[in-house]
Amino acid sequence: MTDVDVKLTGRLPRRVEQALAPHASAMYARPGSRWVALVEVEVHERTETTETNADGEPERMHTVRLRVTDLEIATGDAAEHVREALRALWARRTSSGTLDGAELFAEADTAVRLLPALLADDQ
Repeated sequence: MTDVDVKLTGRLPRRVEQALAPHASAMYARPGSRWVALVEVEVHERTETTETNADGEPERMHTVRLRVTDLEIATGDAAEHVREALRALWARRTSSGTLDGAELFAEADTAVRLLPALLADDQ
């Protein structure tokens, strides 16, 4: 398949707004700040159109629109654990074909599997 454009769309569900509400004031007060969260998205819509490319040839364009269905902001120690999991998922995704890819993948897999236990310990 050709490249697919990905777009976020739609209003946030009430439960997501409620999850963001306790952090909204701090977010507003700190422009440019970064917050880590666990997010679930739903494939809301997919489209395929045909457009003319620069050579005058028809070209199919694909777009998938995602909607945020659930979200929780990580705070305190949990935020660092989620960041570590984010880095581990990135390593899993990008390690294929590298000299130490298998080792990186295994380390990342372990880090991701340990996340629920680490978050439970933070309570």
